[in-house]
Amino acid sequence: MPTILPPSGNPLVFLDITIGGQPLTRLPLELYPTPSSTSFHLQCVSAPPGLKNSRITRIIPGVGVYGGSDAAAPAHAPQQYAGSGAGTTGRVLEEGEVAWVGGAGGRMGGGEGANAYVISLGGAKGEAIGRVFGEGGVEGLRMLGRTGVGRRGEGVPDLEVGVGMCGEL
Repeated sequence: MPTILPPSGNPLVFLDITIGGQPLTRLPLELYPTPSSTSFHLQCVSAPPGLKNSRITRIIPGVGVYGGSDAAAPAHAPQQYAGSGAGTTGRVLEEGEVAWVGGAGGRMGGGEGANAYVISLGGAKGEAIGRVFGEGGVEGLRMLGRTGVGRRGEGVPDLEVGVGMCGEL
């Protein structure tokens, strides 16, 4: 099946999400023309390490995917995030919208213990860089949210969630 590109002409990248080293879903992301999305795009398509093999440490059903240290992830599911930069106001993210936020020291992507995270259906500090593209992408996001992993309590498997591969579509 051929790749359908966004009518906006914005770049389309993908993240192949794995759980416990096994493939789960491919998330196609349409990137908005923002300063943060440019560096995210470079991390997706760059030579190693890029985002490949980076870890996502927490999945919160109905909210999205959090990564980096547990201290960096919100304690509950916030409904708004504050945009980065002066004069930017917070707003509610729409379903399928994604924010990419650098963690401690602004370190982003690449390798074990990287402090960066993908956030959807809710928020944290940062600007939205794009949205999960297409019905298949949104369904993949829902599947990821329904998957019981992470350090959320008894009876929940503690499996590593990561980005197995990334690139441009």
